[in-house]
Amino acid sequence: MENNSSEVIEIEINELWIKIDNNFYDYSKIKNFWFIYEWENATHLRLTLLKSSIRQIDLWVNNDITAELKSILPNFIAETTDSELTFTEKLIKILKL
Repeated sequence: MENNSSEVIEIEINELWIKIDNNFYDYSKIKNFWFIYEWENATHLRLTLLKSSIRQIDLWVNNDITAELKSILPNFIAETTDSELTFTEKLIKILKL
């Protein structure tokens, strides 16, 4: 999700939902998640939503918490192995757009 929010946002995960700033996402509305890696370090947590208006939310993550998130999130939503950036995303990154 592209927006003009600050670089640091508050994220809370509990047994009912994920809260991102002031927005709540019930697990029943999240299709799956996966981590996007640069080399061997996770850089983003991608959530795929079932809503039609917003399909994906990308959250920057510190690689240090990836293992903890990988142990918590599968209890509530499915992890997918489709963790590659799309061609368009790679192009945007290369061109620094």
